[in-house]
Amino acid sequence: GTMEKCVTFFEGKDSVMEADVIQKIREFVSLKGSPQVLVQLLGNNYKGFAEMSNLICNWLEVIGEDSTTVDEVVNQHFKQYVVTNFDPKKADTIFSEGVGEPEWLEFMIHSPEWRGVIYELARTHKSCLMLNFAIQKISNAGFEGELAERSGGSSAVFFSVFTRVLRHALKILATSQPEDLDRAVDSFVQLAGSSAWTCVYTLLVIQYLKNEMGWVGLNRVWWAVYVRILETQGQNSVPQLYAFLTGLNMYPSITSSIQSLTVARSTNPADIMKLHQAYGGGASDRPPVEFIQNPIILEVLTRDLFDPSKTINPTHIGKYFYVLAFAATVPNSQEALSPETEKELRDTITALEVVQPICQKNSELQASIESLKRNLAFPVVSMGIMQWIRLNLTDPQYYTTNYNTLSIPIHLELLREISAVHSLQRPHILDLIDATFETKTGQDAMSALELKRNLLDLSLLLLQQGHVIPVLHAVERWSILNDQSLIRYFLTQLLSVVEPPFSFSFLTAILRIVERPSTMESLRSVAADKKELVVSFINHCTTSKSYPWDKQQKGLLQNLRASFALH
Repeated sequence: GTMEKCVTFFEGKDSVMEADVIQKIREFVSLKGSPQVLVQLLGNNYKGFAEMSNLICNWLEVIGEDSTTVDEVVNQHFKQYVVTNFDPKKADTIFSEGVGEPEWLEFMIHSPEWRGVIYELARTHKSCLMLNFAIQKISNAGFEGELAERSGGSSAVFFSVFTRVLRHALKILATSQPEDLDRAVDSFVQLAGSSAWTCVYTLLVIQYLKNEMGWVGLNRVWWAVYVRILETQGQNSVPQLYAFLTGLNMYPSITSSIQSLTVARSTNPADIMKLHQAYGGGASDRPPVEFIQNPIILEVLTRDLFDPSKTINPTHIGKYFYVLAFAATVPNSQEALSPETEKELRDTITALEVVQPICQKNSELQASIESLKRNLAFPVVSMGIMQWIRLNLTDPQYYTTNYNTLSIPIHLELLREISAVHSLQRPHILDLIDATFETKTGQDAMSALELKRNLLDLSLLLLQQGHVIPVLHAVERWSILNDQSLIRYFLTQLLSVVEPPFSFSFLTAILRIVERPSTMESLRSVAADKKELVVSFINHCTTSKSYPWDKQQKGLLQNLRASFALH
């Protein structure tokens, strides 16, 4: 009965430390329980785990550990324990037993660290009532911005919560700096893609903002969300959804072809011939060009044309060139083409006719490099060249012949040319570098090291051209996977080309790279001619009063100073 439940509760280890122990004591006394038995149960089962933990923390501080570091270790352990052992059924008994909202929940909601735990749990246990209630409370407490950035879709449980969070996420997109936009879009897509209804609702909102409010910059976000729903919700109803949202079903001559290419992510001559016929006619008969400017179609067209392992029938390849060039050069297909647009269309087709066979052949590159350079001024051609380079450098088989490895410097030279000519394609170059770093090339150690150094040099070039924060974020990822000597090389090369004043976002990105003990250790062995650069950088960071360092960052900078014996 109820008395047995009370006794079982008091027999638990450290039961006297439980949050509801006072309520259980009152219940026990009201049932005529013996005070002596109560004291014996509470005393015998007191283990003092909390005090022992505090004692160990004190010992760590006595032997020299920083109190902030100790607190972080303990908190991280507790958070990991909660995530690992969380039982949603037990959590939901808070409501089924009618005890009301627990006091500790309010503390968790107003603690950034514990809100993070709630978000992580809510992503895993989406049907847990207690967690859904906590998400609602977090939203009501005014943390919509944080929910938009960190909840990963756990806010989608309640429509009212989701709409508030979505509104805040759109504000973040509107105000993001260029260097932060990629992360903002990724967070937005994660938020929108938590379920089928959130995807569809988000697409409708973006469609309204684009068409009625003129926010054309959301086109990229619309497609990112659409790709997410295509990947997560299956392919049966998605094409119909796309046709409904974009008005594609009003143009039956291309409807099936656009849907086929978008879903299959691959081209076929039949669909390309239909598109060529539809867009090759007069202005009054042509569908809107936006349908073939669909990023998925542009990607599959470019990939299939520039993939050396694929062969397109020569009788059809001219139609491929026309459709791709038309999508890349024509701003409005339902008006007569201006003489300038017609010339640009013809020139782009001609450039594709020159470059594509070279990439398809994938040999004798030294003799063809000038032709490639001359024609990469056309944006769609340079994207094709990048697609070809990416397919080569991320294919482990490519590195098995000497001829191919000797061609790598030509690939890198072309990428440098593209970065100089097309600033908007620099993110694609960085993504290509990222993919190449992750490729297991099977090369010997010296060749692999040389390739990685060359890739880091290319990354430094992107950084010097203004693509700063994305490059540093990428290097932060690579520093986990690669030889620390490469990160040391990157940092010393970086410090040789930058000088104060530095933005705070730049400095914090640098600190995230060097905060790992192995990286700090490798910096201590920096060559003598580079040591002055590192010392000067550390002195600037620690002596300047203009940077709002937090406690952890100050500790890291002090460790760096100590590493170089600076006083």
